[in-house]
Amino acid sequence: MKKKRLNKTSWKSTISAIIFGVFVWFALGSINTTAFLYSIFYNETLEKRTSLGDSKFEVVEQHIDYTKITTGKQDNIEWWQGKVTITMKSYPEMEIISTEEVNMVDDRRHGISTKTYADGHVETTCYNKGQVVDCESQIAPTVNKESASDILSTKNPETLNELEVKSGFDAAQIKAMLDTMQNMMFAVTFDFNNFDTVYQDIQEELLSTKYDSIVAANAELSFYQGIQLSKFDEFRIAVINRYLRGDNSLFNSIKQVHSNYLHLLNNYGYSDIDVENFCNDFDRLMTSDGLLDVNSPYLVDSIEKRMVRVLLQMTGYDILYGLKSLNLDNQNLSVSSFLKSQYDRAKTPGVAATPRQVAQLVVGLVYYHYIEGDKIRKALMESYAYQKGIVLFPIVTTVFQNRNSSSGVTVSGNVIDDGGGEIITQGFVWGTFYNPNYRDNVIAEDPGTGLFQSEINGLVEGVTYYVRSFATNSAGTQYGNCVEFTTNLSVSTDMNELNNPELNIYPNPTSGVTNFRFNVNTTEKITLSIINLKGQIVAQKELSGKISGENLIGINLSNLENGIYTGRLTIDNSKQLNRQFMIAH
Repeated sequence: MKKKRLNKTSWKSTISAIIFGVFVWFALGSINTTAFLYSIFYNETLEKRTSLGDSKFEVVEQHIDYTKITTGKQDNIEWWQGKVTITMKSYPEMEIISTEEVNMVDDRRHGISTKTYADGHVETTCYNKGQVVDCESQIAPTVNKESASDILSTKNPETLNELEVKSGFDAAQIKAMLDTMQNMMFAVTFDFNNFDTVYQDIQEELLSTKYDSIVAANAELSFYQGIQLSKFDEFRIAVINRYLRGDNSLFNSIKQVHSNYLHLLNNYGYSDIDVENFCNDFDRLMTSDGLLDVNSPYLVDSIEKRMVRVLLQMTGYDILYGLKSLNLDNQNLSVSSFLKSQYDRAKTPGVAATPRQVAQLVVGLVYYHYIEGDKIRKALMESYAYQKGIVLFPIVTTVFQNRNSSSGVTVSGNVIDDGGGEIITQGFVWGTFYNPNYRDNVIAEDPGTGLFQSEINGLVEGVTYYVRSFATNSAGTQYGNCVEFTTNLSVSTDMNELNNPELNIYPNPTSGVTNFRFNVNTTEKITLSIINLKGQIVAQKELSGKISGENLIGINLSNLENGIYTGRLTIDNSKQLNRQFMIAH
């Protein structure tokens, strides 16, 4: 039975219209560049981020029917790290609906999630880098793949929970809607490549049925989830890291650290010169409002606000008018058609691209992260593919295990789902640049589902590396999340005494915000000290509340002079682990 709905204030209704309108444009296969950029990067009216000190933040998402409050540690690019608390409260009553305690690694749930509801009942779910897994086998839980509703509730329980709150319908009614969508989908004969078109048509039809509230609720929820997934876009990461690392230009940062992103743009027909011209214009426009405050806890927010302004300007839209209207672009364009048109440019080599054209492609590529926010779409697609015998890409994740020496590490992968086809190959790819792939260093492992691991040896001390797992079936190759690590500059003799905790400092040399990543087998008091060559403590942080396992914090050391320093991790006022690093402005 549908629950009673509350009247909302006019400004909340406006936000609802914006969210629903933006997502419907996407759902119907059209992309409004201004609306898209605005929703992805410039959403302070929908999300408020407050610094609580010591890298801890509170992020408040104001939804139509509830408020979602996330509290915990965030790293330099606003990824959640370590223990996080997620509280759901009704709106406008602000009564607690549920409280979730979960460990996060690189902005993904990793480990056991414990969710406590207002009535006292508790639910636990196991995750592996954001993927729901069986707690014992660590692979996809058993599910009836003929039912999209079973797939949704088992693999994305948090989505189902939020849909219940948003739509005013219970799980059984949401299941009935998915069953209806499945029946409508199987009543049509279509090529699987046109799945999204059929899905969009079904959404339109349901807007005039009793399920309209669920469709609207899913549109808003997908909007928020899409924003979160867009945080993994490589262009966003490249821009933020360009400032955190003090690189003199975005193009140099992309060429050195994100070379495979450059190759991707090359594959769409854009030369290195085309990309460099785009980056030069982007850099110039990013600094037109003056220098950024690298000491601010809201540095990334400032970078992103400038990013949207610059990208809007480069794609040909007026930011001031764009903030007033979501209907700036009168020529809405299918994303798939848009990207295909960009790829077709490769057929006319020698034709120079404008910075505007490159900017349009950059925006289009972000969209592919965004559309994954629609979990109903994903559940229906998986169910349809299973029943039609269509193999989907496998699902694979990457986890950094430990450092074996100053030049060797161990990493693990997990083929969580085979996509409905036999795994042909799997293993790891690694290199000194973000998102390595099969063209780079490859370590092959015996194919199958579940956990696997490898050692990577012969690495150079003090160098930052990146590694991804991969798995291949008949549908193709899928890569896992990218893991970053820096080899030790020295091996501490204290390591065994500390039960093998590890301290990693990067970038090294550093000039500003410096990352300290460490593993501990304790939850006792931990202190991180920065010591100069004279033995003087020049910076210090008390790291209370650290959990057992991997932790990450960032400290801005731009005020220190050039030279060699020691990062010292002290546990329980006695045990220590030291690591040297260099500051070079």
